[in-house]
Amino acid sequence: MGIQNDIDCSDVKISIFSHTDLGEDWELVCTLPINDITGAIRWYATLPETPIYKKGKLVESVVEEGWEMVKEDEEGQHWILPEHEVDTGTSTTYTEPERSVLIETHEQFMKRREKVKAANLEMVHKVAESIRQMYRDCGDFWDANCTVQVTQEVEI
Repeated sequence: MGIQNDIDCSDVKISIFSHTDLGEDWELVCTLPINDITGAIRWYATLPETPIYKKGKLVESVVEEGWEMVKEDEEGQHWILPEHEVDTGTSTTYTEPERSVLIETHEQFMKRREKVKAANLEMVHKVAESIRQMYRDCGDFWDANCTVQVTQEVEI
């Protein structure tokens, strides 16, 4: 049920069918689900908070010190938290890698989301065409043709 649910709830699906020219029903070979066409992009209106734990329990969440705004443009504010050492409160420390975040208005986010969606959907169509071309070049299915179909469940 889990895999079928993933397929049913996907934003976009690439389905591969075999069929003959005799008018028979198409037979589904496989379906490739693309669950989130936006690539799970995130919207930040403020700098993200980092959870603080003491003795294994969440004490609070705070914005870490050290964030630097790199630039501000029509996309929003581009921030970076440089690589830094984190004291665990015990005798050990670890290095936290550099992080970046884009702070944007809801309007800026929706514009970026639409661009990402359109670009990713274009990529899905190119992959579908590549699959179709692979079957053409490799001789299709034995005694049958191959059709590759993109089904889109989200508006672009």
